[in-house]
Amino acid sequence: MGLGVGLIAAVLIITLGRGWSGSGRDTIYLNALEMLRDKPITGYGLYTFGQQLLDRIGLLPTAVPHAHAHNIILHVGAELGLIGLGALAFTVFLILRGIRQNWRDSAQNETPDTRQERLLLIAGVTAMIGFGVHHLFDVTATQPGVAASGMITLVVATAAIFPQPVKMPIPRIALATLLIVAVVFFGWWDNHVFTLYRSAINDFFNNPGDLTGVEAKLRIVTNDDPRIPLYLLSRSLAFHRMGQSGAAQALFNDFCKLEPEFDANRYDPQFVITQMSILQYMRFSPLAQDREYWIIYKCP
Repeated sequence: MGLGVGLIAAVLIITLGRGWSGSGRDTIYLNALEMLRDKPITGYGLYTFGQQLLDRIGLLPTAVPHAHAHNIILHVGAELGLIGLGALAFTVFLILRGIRQNWRDSAQNETPDTRQERLLLIAGVTAMIGFGVHHLFDVTATQPGVAASGMITLVVATAAIFPQPVKMPIPRIALATLLIVAVVFFGWWDNHVFTLYRSAINDFFNNPGDLTGVEAKLRIVTNDDPRIPLYLLSRSLAFHRMGQSGAAQALFNDFCKLEPEFDANRYDPQFVITQMSILQYMRFSPLAQDREYWIIYKCP
């Protein structure tokens, strides 16, 4: 018990120390708590944290957009509320129960094989602890490679040492299959849209003569998720380069609805520099370099 309390205290000290070190985490943490307070039951919804943070405080001193709360508990609370936190807690409980059962099984059936399984279990649990502690400071599981490594450690730690055959009724098999197909499809589609966006960006550099093709790709991207301001700006710039100022202004107007504070501050040098650095960070330097574009188009 004393060791557990000590570990929790150490984590809190490290978290607070890093949070208040000027990295911007203090502001992010406080706003995540405010989001949970404002919508405690359901939160603001998946993938909304970054936009909510911009709406509340504008741009951080780091001039880098933050899509997560740098703390998995605060992030889940802000986006999914108490329902999400309850699901997270239940998931952790199931994981701990599986680890405990594996440890008991390996101890009750002492053989050279089970001793090896126990060493593998210790390695998996150690990796999971590191993975979990890291996500108290950063939410990198949104990256496919990190998520895959987390899943591997989860399987190593929780897969039954002595698996038992399970008879599953056909309806349950059909439901599980449908769920897997849905997850794979939507994951493929999200990756397809982002790949299409990156392809359009590359065409700005490598094939500037095919702006019609660039705009066609960006049309698919913006139609899929019209709430991302950068997508709208990208397509607006494509129309601007094609000489279609009306279409470019219409998309810029849509951008202004999502970022109402932009036009009021566009002539503040520090604000503009920060905006440009975000565009550079998002790998879309044509928007950052086209000064004519920013002079012509204004919010209504």
